[in-house]
Amino acid sequence: MDFPLQNGKQDTLAYAKEPFVTRAFSPFTVQTIANRTAIPDPLWHDLAVLREEWCQHSPIKPSRAPKDTDYVFIFQCGQVENPVYAVPPELLPPAIQALIALVPSTDERLIAP
Repeated sequence: MDFPLQNGKQDTLAYAKEPFVTRAFSPFTVQTIANRTAIPDPLWHDLAVLREEWCQHSPIKPSRAPKDTDYVFIFQCGQVENPVYAVPPELLPPAIQALIALVPSTDERLIAP
C-alpha cells in the first residue's frame, strides 16, 4: 500500500503470506531503513477477511488515476492482473487503519530489531 505523498516522500506498507508488516519510504532498496513488526492474530484474520471480501466484491471501483490524497493498494486475488484501488483516507477499512497504526513511519521512530 502506498501512502499519499507528503513532503516529497511516499511511505509504503507491505505484507504478504507471513504475518509481518513492513513500512518504509519508496523507492525501497537494500539500503532503505524500514520498520517491520508482527501482525497480531486478530488483525491478521481481519486482513484475510478484508482481502477475500474485496477480491469477491469491492465496495470501491479499481482506479488507474489516484488523487494525491488517496492511499493506493493492491490485494493479491489470484488473478493475472490484480486490481489497484485508490482509497481516500475517510474510506479506509478499519483493518487497514489498524495496520497503519501498528507500524510507525521511519520518520516518526524506528522499531528496534
